[in-house]
Amino acid sequence: MDTTQHTATVPHASARDVDDLLGYIGHVLGRLPRSSLCFITLRGKTMRAVARVDVPVPAPSAEGTRRRWAEAVARAVRSDRDADGCLLVVHEPGLDESVHRPLAPVLRAVLQRAGVPVVAAWCVEDGAAVAWTGEGEDIDVGQDDEPRPIGSPELSAVSLSLMAAEGSIWNSGPGRADVPTPAAQHAPWPLPADDDEASITAWLGLWARILAGRSRIGVLNRRQAAAPLALPLWRDRLLGMAAVGHDHDAGPDACPVDLFFADSDEAPRWDLLDRLHDELRAAVPDLPVEQAANALAVVGWIAWARGQGSRAGAHLEEAWRLRPGHGLTSLLLRLVEGGRIAGWASNPRTAWRPAG
Repeated sequence: MDTTQHTATVPHASARDVDDLLGYIGHVLGRLPRSSLCFITLRGKTMRAVARVDVPVPAPSAEGTRRRWAEAVARAVRSDRDADGCLLVVHEPGLDESVHRPLAPVLRAVLQRAGVPVVAAWCVEDGAAVAWTGEGEDIDVGQDDEPRPIGSPELSAVSLSLMAAEGSIWNSGPGRADVPTPAAQHAPWPLPADDDEASITAWLGLWARILAGRSRIGVLNRRQAAAPLALPLWRDRLLGMAAVGHDHDAGPDACPVDLFFADSDEAPRWDLLDRLHDELRAAVPDLPVEQAANALAVVGWIAWARGQGSRAGAHLEEAWRLRPGHGLTSLLLRLVEGGRIAGWASNPRTAWRPAG
């Protein structure tokens, strides 16, 4: 199952209709994904995390297969540990809700048992919506029992409020064309010794200056800065320094963060992680293939930690193409494709917010 996870904060605006929910989904994901189930987790009446889930078409005939799919969705919903409910939207061209009707009852039942009951569910296409229910489900859906027109999601009250607060990110969903690739063959930079603490400290000092905006890196320095990403100890020390913001010479135990799952009680230094993300992307065209793959894997981790599952997937797929079998890339792809939501992204108190 492929999922894309995001978390956002809605300013003071009320979601009064389906177009508002679509506006929220579209703003957070950058687009309205087709042939997908999107869920919005709730805490009371507050909208929280958004995720996109592949919908099996046609719906599996075996009840056990439908249940396993529903349980996978429920695990993704429960990744928002404070959620107490959810909204479901199936975005299906042609509005043939009958294709998905066998999935609705089992998903509703599994989510109820998981403690995140479905508050409402719809099947939508551009301009129309209808309640998403299963055959024989005794659910009062009011006016949504028949397809009805809805307004433009981009112009909904929630979408306009988000655009006023953060700027528009509609149609900004990532694609392969947005992922940098090595432009030419470059000689690799020689790797230092894995356990050379003095060299690690010097390298982290270089990155501390870069992340603080005190140093600009040229082509050669980019290779020097990126080469040690091949060494897991060095790479994790850099990520820890960026996540926590500690001094470059603080030592290997200065980062209390569960880095792999991007989880901690306090919000990370998103300003430093964002700068690291941007610097590594900018460096990729000037790097040898293997070093470019290492850099893209780190960019993918930062995107996943932000809650940008689709962006993470695009960078990780390119990293895998450049260097099949790369350990970090393989592990991160499993997390993204398995629907695992980063700890920071599932908690509004620690979730990433776009700069500005």
